Amino acid sequence: PLAPAPARHPHRTHRRQGMVLSALVDFVLGWPPWLFPFLAGAVVMLLIDIHQKKPKFIYPEGSMLQPHRPFAIRAINYFGSAAAAIGILWPSLDSKDLVKQALEGAGLDTEPAATDKGSYGNSLEILLEVLENEARLTTLGRLVAQGMIAKSLTNRFLLDHKFEIDDRIRKEKVKPPVVILGLPRTGTTFLHGLLSQDRRMFRSPMLWELTCLKKQEKDRGERIKHATNDLVFNT
Repeated sequence: PLAPAPARHPHRTHRRQGMVLSALVDFVLGWPPWLFPFLAGAVVMLLIDIHQKKPKFIYPEGSMLQPHRPFAIRAINYFGSAAAAIGILWPSLDSKDLVKQALEGAGLDTEPAATDKGSYGNSLEILLEVLENEARLTTLGRLVAQGMIAKSLTNRFLLDHKFEIDDRIRKEKVKPPVVILGLPRTGTTFLHGLLSQDRRMFRSPMLWELTCLKKQEKDRGERIKHATNDLVFNT
């Protein structure tokens, strides 16, 4: 015959459950404070997704101003909105923070002497004011804007630094360049690619040559890899 099951001791069971609960509470309390509103927002967005039964990418007329965004992007934007509601604008679009980030990216301690801050400072402040007060950027939009502006400043500082340390650059004779300007989606990229095919008349710089400048010259393949990663992120 089967032996009777041993009697359970309720006190031991409760003690074990209490130990598990205590360990779980200690684990959660070790999380960074910013993670709690992010998780709360993620849960809310998930519940909204579950509640909504309409098919994706099918919208009523006039709804293109509110395109479908994947859950992860909406969670990031919700977290940024929650932070903005308590007075925290993240990520920062302050000019001082962007210049500091650009200098770190360039590997420089201070702006090069050749950099004329008056030639870009006012324009930068106007751009940042518009982004803050008129563009109505989402959190992801702020991240992209921050990265693009910091990258442009980094390249400017690196170019000015090279002018300082290499006199050969100033002595180089450069033919008048052809500069293509135009609004987005008007064919400027196509025209650039078309002109670059005529190697007898034009020396068109490659994308990695324009976007991946470094304080110290690096391997060509490494610069191409960095430029490709930046392009993937920004698109």
